[in-house]
Amino acid sequence: WLDDLLDGGQCDAVVGIDNLQSLVYPVAGYPAITVPLGASVAGYPYGATFIGRRRDDARLLSIAYAFEQATRWRIVPDLAALTA
Repeated sequence: WLDDLLDGGQCDAVVGIDNLQSLVYPVAGYPAITVPLGASVAGYPYGATFIGRRRDDARLLSIAYAFEQATRWRIVPDLAALTA
């Protein structure tokens, strides 16, 4: 179904606003990478998972890198606050 989505939508990647399924896609043969989106109100980091076409890892990395550079939403978590 992911092939149909990528081909039918004529897109190079799909994006999920979490990383809960990020391990499922590579096992199924699809490259996936999670890019930082900032932090929750509680200070926990979260991200967007980009999923690409089979054997198109280089394109997916370039899409994810471009998104990360354009948004600069990565934050360094306050580890002391997370363990308190």
